[in-house]
Amino acid sequence: MKKQEKILSILLLILVVTFLILSISNLNLTGNAVLEKYAYTKAICNNSGYCEDFLIECNGQNLDKLTPTGFAIESNNQENLNEILCD
Repeated sequence: MKKQEKILSILLLILVVTFLILSISNLNLTGNAVLEKYAYTKAICNNSGYCEDFLIECNGQNLDKLTPTGFAIESNNQENLNEILCD
């Protein structure tokens, strides 16, 4: 019985130490990677007023992916021609 108690005590000690190290350190298992990635849709227009809807996927301030959704309209509003997509 003593041998089993020692093994269980050692395993419990290892688990407690591992938990403390992960809790104290700045290792985030889900981390900021989840917070940095986001996506939204936006209509992007050209000079002639043709606007197409895009799914914009960002990672922080970097554009990861720009995917057309298939929706398009004609508009005279050209205020977003030089807009930054990921900020």
